[in-house]
Amino acid sequence: MGKIKAKVRGQDKIIGIKVRCQVIKNRIGPPLRSADFDIYFDRGIDNYGSWLGVMKEYDMVKQGGAWYTYVDTETGEEFKFQSKDFVELMEDRTEVRDQIYETICKEAIVQYRSGNLDPEDQEIEISSE
Repeated sequence: MGKIKAKVRGQDKIIGIKVRCQVIKNRIGPPLRSADFDIYFDRGIDNYGSWLGVMKEYDMVKQGGAWYTYVDTETGEEFKFQSKDFVELMEDRTEVRDQIYETICKEAIVQYRSGNLDPEDQEIEISSE
């Protein structure tokens, strides 16, 4: 989708790429789902950056300008941070990281119902995209 650039020793360098991945065929989950994420050449996929993107998409954080606010669901404590400080917050506060991970899994991952999975019993929604 694009390049990620940064200043390295005063020069613009390409340090990574933005990609969109689409699942075409899947035996375990629904096909034709896509995900956008960043890949940095020196460290690989940016996990926490993707987490923040999902949190914004599912309204798990409030955004005010460059600042984000996350409210701990167990204690009610508010965490204010900028996107550049999100990695540090996740590494310093493991209990918050685990809670955010669980919340993302509940909200964003497709859950299957147990029971009869006969294709004729399933409702199919067709989109005109």
